[in-house]
Amino acid sequence: MSFESVTPARYARFMPQRYRLEANYCAKCDLHHFPPRQICKCGNKELETRTLPDEGEVLTYTIIHTPGSQFSDERPFAIGIIELATGARITAQIADTPFDEIEIGMRVKIEFRRIQTVGEAGVLAYGYKVVSM
Repeated sequence: MSFESVTPARYARFMPQRYRLEANYCAKCDLHHFPPRQICKCGNKELETRTLPDEGEVLTYTIIHTPGSQFSDERPFAIGIIELATGARITAQIADTPFDEIEIGMRVKIEFRRIQTVGEAGVLAYGYKVVSM
């Protein structure tokens, strides 16, 4: 199947990292790459697929008041860079936490949730968000 003919929501189903938090691991330099890549920054091409842990901590965050149109019904919302135990970092929306309670170092858990509604047909796209522990 050609990806050019696939709708955005359907295309996302072909990305295991979105649904299973799959990363590539380089044993040569002990790094996890998320999203996965074909070649490590050290040049190693022999990377193994690993599932990332579902817990981490907030490294930094911001509050989005003027998002793109596909997220306008959720504004304002918090988004953060989360570091997982493996050292891999993800960017995710911080959900169900009052803005004044979000802080650097806060422990979070990754959850599978609705991310957005795509197109006129209202197709739901799912992915991960984080919530405080």
